[in-house]
Amino acid sequence: MDFWELPTDATVGSHLLAIKAHTGRSLAEIAKDAGYAGRSSAQAFFREDYNPPSLPLEVANRLIPALSGHGDPTVQPEDIMRLVNIPFEEAGSQNRQGVTTTDTAPGKDTSPTIPVYSQSIFNGETEFKRWPMGSVISGLDLDSPIDWFFKPRPLSFTSGLYGLYVGHDSMAPRYESGDVILLDPRRPAKAGEDVLIFLKHQTTRGGLRPVILARLIARDVQKLDLEQFNPSVKFDLRLMDVARIHRVFNTVELLFP
Repeated sequence: MDFWELPTDATVGSHLLAIKAHTGRSLAEIAKDAGYAGRSSAQAFFREDYNPPSLPLEVANRLIPALSGHGDPTVQPEDIMRLVNIPFEEAGSQNRQGVTTTDTAPGKDTSPTIPVYSQSIFNGETEFKRWPMGSVISGLDLDSPIDWFFKPRPLSFTSGLYGLYVGHDSMAPRYESGDVILLDPRRPAKAGEDVLIFLKHQTTRGGLRPVILARLIARDVQKLDLEQFNPSVKFDLRLMDVARIHRVFNTVELLFP
């Protein structure tokens, strides 16, 4: 019996033990890749009697890079994230790729997780021909998520979402370095909202996509008026230089989308 076939009343620890066995990884290897000081720090999670109401999100986010991508077929982030805040009897049956097979409305996104990416700061060395004076521009690699988070329940069936670790303090105190923000690429942004702007036809030497995290003040047919808070700077950006604009979710939307 592999971990996809465990009974729904199995403990969280039993699921993790089955996943560990499927990957063939040692506890020491898992602990190291999960960022724990040693195997003893992770050992408590891989016991049959370990059975909290759900796997803590902090633990899941550590275990994903240590377990996903291993085994045949490979373990997916969703296989671990389904242990987080999802009663097993309500999780729905899953096939060997971890795809939920319960009936849902057409077009709904049933994946329980969202990818999370990180920003890289350019430190002034860029290849940009047009730099918005005084603004902070960072790089983003959308091909390589560094984390996976469980979706907020009100957004369980919302598609296209992704998260971003803020990599600088240009929007402090609104967002500080290390904060995680949730972005929606579908809804159009309006004045007063925070946005992540992808610049057009420009990449860095490392292949990262240049982006600007800012407050949208106004827009017209030719440009965007933007603001960053730390240091306080207002600047404009020509629409012809903008590839796309993604809205940042605010707290109210996460509670009442």
